[in-house]
Amino acid sequence: MNTRIIDTANAVVRRYKTRNPEDIISQRAIKLKDIRFCHDLLGYYTVLLNCEYIGINPNCTAAQRISALAHELGHALFDRKHASSGQAFQDTYFYSLDNSKAERRANIFASELLLSDDDILKPIGYYEFNADRIHLEANMPSHASAAYRARNIRSFYRNSCIHTVMYSPRLRLPRKSKLKSTS
Repeated sequence: MNTRIIDTANAVVRRYKTRNPEDIISQRAIKLKDIRFCHDLLGYYTVLLNCEYIGINPNCTAAQRISALAHELGHALFDRKHASSGQAFQDTYFYSLDNSKAERRANIFASELLLSDDDILKPIGYYEFNADRIHLEANMPSHASAAYRARNIRSFYRNSCIHTVMYSPRLRLPRKSKLKSTS
């Protein structure tokens, strides 16, 4: 995957110190307009007379609004040249599975902007699992062979990974029996 989109989203968050697309749009001096003429249109991005505009439907839900603003901000960052040529990027309520590069790029940017790594890793217990793994590796004897270390770490993954990552970190299911070692 091209990391340029991810790097751009991270740079935007660092520069503007927020993940809220509405705040970023206002700080970038992009004019935000309501779309009152078309009820099926969720949002659009265009450039007229060297001035950037994002239009958003006032009848959409709060979640749709944030998502559409982040998506259109992606077009503003990556597709200004295309929009300057007179074509607007339009997104309807009924998302088409458009395979165009510009739409995929805007969608990836929006997801990277709106979701931090912590939003994904905390609910699956990644940090707790990693802390346990680091503790296990730190407490192994320094003279232990690589095979011994690998066997103990593999056993750790087999016994705790299933319960920590696959289920909620707060939900601990009782183990029925120990898994047999395949070593």
